Amino acid sequence: MAKVFVSALSFSRTNPKPRHMLEEAGHEVIMNEAGMPLTEAELASALEDAEALIVGVDKVSADVLAKASKLKIIAKHGVGLDNVDVAAATGKGILVTNAPGSNSDAVADMTFALLLAVTRGIVTADRGVRSQGWPRIKGPEIWQKNLGIIGLGRIGKGVALRAQGFRMQVLAYDPYADAAWAEREGVILTDVDTLLRQSDFVTLNAPLTESTRGLLSRDKLRLMKKTSYLINSARGELIDEAALIEALQEGWIAGAGLDAFLQEPLGESPFTALENVVLTPHLGAYSLEAGENMSQMAAEAVCTLLAGESSEYVVNKEAYQCKAWN
Repeated sequence: MAKVFVSALSFSRTNPKPRHMLEEAGHEVIMNEAGMPLTEAELASALEDAEALIVGVDKVSADVLAKASKLKIIAKHGVGLDNVDVAAATGKGILVTNAPGSNSDAVADMTFALLLAVTRGIVTADRGVRSQGWPRIKGPEIWQKNLGIIGLGRIGKGVALRAQGFRMQVLAYDPYADAAWAEREGVILTDVDTLLRQSDFVTLNAPLTESTRGLLSRDKLRLMKKTSYLINSARGELIDEAALIEALQEGWIAGAGLDAFLQEPLGESPFTALENVVLTPHLGAYSLEAGENMSQMAAEAVCTLLAGESSEYVVNKEAYQCKAWN
């Protein structure tokens, strides 16, 4: 049938069913054996004979697509498509899918994990105990404090619902917010400046778009309380990283929990020398359930589309107009 190349490292890792689904449909499945995301050159080489790609965080640029002459489908093993040139894919008649809602709960959970870890010094305390110390670190409670959520999509809504358990006052900024949902759940919709000034904790849960890139600039960070904490479980590009490092070093804010960075893996960085920051390797979506959801939805999309049927997961339906699909 078709050759399916899988660059997503966690595809079908904990459950073999998604891979078996592809194989039982008669497709040849080629896995990424490199153990890390592929460079553009490596990905282009791997796609020479592939009709479908299940992609993780690898960059699928216009240059890569220009060399993938047989490619018909790109299925994102996840939700965010900022690493895929959707416009270029559409121009070539390549259908692009994602897995909406597959990892929302995992990332919302991770947001609170980072929030609690950085405010209560969990990582520093753990290191101290392992070194035969007994550090008694004091940090602020989150009970009944103000939580500001930037991005009120599926993940932002999940964060807001979890905040209810801590009786937090939730403010949110999202130009496309579901106002009826916000009113029903007691979420106050406001502008970003007001949110930053009034929140004790700010979480970034917005997608990366041209309008959100660099959203938290130096000036915006200056608006935050000196006692406030910033959590980013979205994309590193949402923040001016140089300004954030300065903010953490000079005490503009109290601390940060970061699961996303401009450069990933992080490598050498001023962040690693700071005690008021918790760093994790972009693992917000890496729950067992989310991994299975993403794998299942990606495999379903590929099987459905290769069978000549339509899929609800397609994000660029205009690509159907290409002669390859007629």
